[in-house]
Amino acid sequence: MHAVNRDIISKPDWLEVSSTTTALAISPHSDDEVLAYGELLEVICSKGGRLVFLTVTNGRSEAAFTTLMAAALSQARKQETLASTN
Repeated sequence: MHAVNRDIISKPDWLEVSSTTTALAISPHSDDEVLAYGELLEVICSKGGRLVFLTVTNGRSEAAFTTLMAAALSQARKQETLASTN
């Protein structure tokens, strides 16, 4: 894991952000976008920008779970993701 260069994020001279900015955050699993570039998302949000999240997963787990357990876990993860958007 690499350290975040806070100068790039806290002084985004290369990025014009305003209340008309819309950012699409695409991640393979919920919370990956926060771990990968959460501070950048915070900068956009603090400037009044709009954030749109696209999580590309079915929520299932490793093969160690039975089909029934995997389906229940998938449903629980979907509900957690939806609840986190409020």
